[in-house]
Amino acid sequence: MRTLLLLCCLCPSVVLAWDWDLFPYGQKTWYREVLKYGKERMSLFVMDSIAIRDSREIQYFNRNPLGRGAGSCYAGIIDNSSPLFKNHFLPDSLVRHGDSILYYHGCSAGPFYFFPLAKPGKSWTVTSTYWWNSFQQISITCESEGVESFLGITDSVKVFSLMPEDSFPPQIPASRFRIKLSKYHGLVDFVPFFLFLYHPQYLDFTCLYLAGLEAPGVQYGFRPPGFHDYFPLNPGDILMWKFMEHSDLTGLTATDYFRDSIVHVVRSADSVCYFYDRIWLPASGQPVLLTGQQMLYLRRACGHVFGTTPNWYGFGHTIPSGSLDPGHVYIWHSGDLCREIDTVSQDSIHSYFLYSETEYIDTLSCQIHDDDFFTVSISVNTFSGVSLVVHTVKILGWDSTFLMGCRVSGRQQGSITLSVPVIPATEKEIVLYPVPASNTVFIQGTDHVAHTAYRIWSQTGMLVMHGVLSGNELNISDLSSGFYILSIERGSIRKLFKLIKKT
Repeated sequence: MRTLLLLCCLCPSVVLAWDWDLFPYGQKTWYREVLKYGKERMSLFVMDSIAIRDSREIQYFNRNPLGRGAGSCYAGIIDNSSPLFKNHFLPDSLVRHGDSILYYHGCSAGPFYFFPLAKPGKSWTVTSTYWWNSFQQISITCESEGVESFLGITDSVKVFSLMPEDSFPPQIPASRFRIKLSKYHGLVDFVPFFLFLYHPQYLDFTCLYLAGLEAPGVQYGFRPPGFHDYFPLNPGDILMWKFMEHSDLTGLTATDYFRDSIVHVVRSADSVCYFYDRIWLPASGQPVLLTGQQMLYLRRACGHVFGTTPNWYGFGHTIPSGSLDPGHVYIWHSGDLCREIDTVSQDSIHSYFLYSETEYIDTLSCQIHDDDFFTVSISVNTFSGVSLVVHTVKILGWDSTFLMGCRVSGRQQGSITLSVPVIPATEKEIVLYPVPASNTVFIQGTDHVAHTAYRIWSQTGMLVMHGVLSGNELNISDLSSGFYILSIERGSIRKLFKLIKKT
């Protein structure tokens, strides 16, 4: 469900326990929706905040999402008065009034009603005033109450039937589905509530089916992917990329191709680093072999983003490495979490889309700022990892990098062939010394190259230094003693080094 409509001042949260709750307080409930082409959309509902207003209990969803990258600023920005709340759609809320549950939608003057305590035989009618509906009324009837099993759980379950007054032949009607409500674990199957109030002729009814739930101390069924699940590559895997750069000023588009061969992978609890060799086929010129390339992914930079609720918000730095100002935590808009079964291995592959208009939270003042100059879109999946990155710079143009093909764990998708002669790169090898160092490190291989960018991260993933090298020396006297990661970006080459500062 999307788009909430009840905006009110939050009172101190009050937790009320009810049998036959639609979404029990604090329970994480995953639902699957069957899509075309063998895919499923996974949706998460977490009713985690309750407020009382005018004797009505207002149930808010996802106020404490899985992504907590906003840190101590979270509570201040995710309330009804914040710009985030005012300027964007937030997940729905429900209102409990007496023994009924109400849901509002902007397309209808009246709410959707549901009676969780209804006994078998009780019926009621939901009326919508949306002018383009294919019908205006749907009758809901409690058909039965009995004991059923789901996800290995046995519980009392009520079954509700749906009967519209009419429907158009091409439209999948509501009468095809049932609503199932368990006594202690909430909705098992249900039609998204907004469809009862907004159902034009082109919109089919659909149903969400329980896929997994997590209550305190127990977990059943579906579990969402974690940080490391989105970085599944191992030595021997191959990725084939297409890079397109378009200028809105000139109207010209340049296309490059990259073929990356993973040679080594280093994983820790908080990071994944790929070491790979790249064959680069530029838009003009001969293919070039670039060896010893590295790409670092930090949990601090993107773990919160990948762990956020689908169709909600994640807070984190830029992906992959969080290289912007560490005081700026960017707001990512998450899309659907889709699941499909690989026909060869029968493994589940999860794909995820993320989008940011580069709105960010200043963690010093806990204020939201909007940098509308550029946007970033990213797609990831649990088979090949990052599969699409699009940067759009307003007025100037855009660039996109997307995966044309890959071979992962012996399974191939698309083409990974680049049948052209390869010329080894003539770039001088970049070397860092001494290690460890006290006040100065030397970077051999950049002494004749101007404007070489560098960045230094701490062990926790915080950017502590960045700039442009003017020579082959880098002063690190301001750093505290400890372990760091130094990134050198020279043309198409990006090298990562372990930097140890000693006292």
